[in-house]
Amino acid sequence: MFRIANFHLPRDRYAQYLYQRVSDMTNRSASILPFKKPIQRQTFETERFTIVSLSGNEAKNLVSVLLQDELLASRIDWMTEKSHDGAMQAAFGIELQCNAGQAMAWGIIERARRMQIGAVLAIYSFEGLDVEVLVASQFWDQHVSEEAAPPVLEWLQQNAEVNMTL
Repeated sequence: MFRIANFHLPRDRYAQYLYQRVSDMTNRSASILPFKKPIQRQTFETERFTIVSLSGNEAKNLVSVLLQDELLASRIDWMTEKSHDGAMQAAFGIELQCNAGQAMAWGIIERARRMQIGAVLAIYSFEGLDVEVLVASQFWDQHVSEEAAPPVLEWLQQNAEVNMTL
């Protein structure tokens, strides 16, 4: 896991967002989604990889496999329990966040092998937007994050915002 970027949403906008989310839960009059829901899948091509946006369920499936890699799991600070059950719990949390519009996930596909080898996760937090790249440990020496992250970061800079829908 490599923390690539931390985009910041001003605290007053985030406080307003949280207030609106709480009131939304009580009166269901409006909803705020930090990420605009894309109409079609984002696909980014690099020299060796295809990076494809994932649904919440797809993100859960990919992250649950990645987090069972003990070397990778040992480096992830937000994964509290470093076990199979802990991997499944963390993956389920990612699915919930994706489905709620609080996170987005992309799968990293190595074209030569036609194999998913990692994921890019963008998760809203109180501090801002955390972008992390998870790569299976057997691919750590191939500089995957340096190649896969830039197109996603560019897209996030253009599209990640608090989007209010009434």
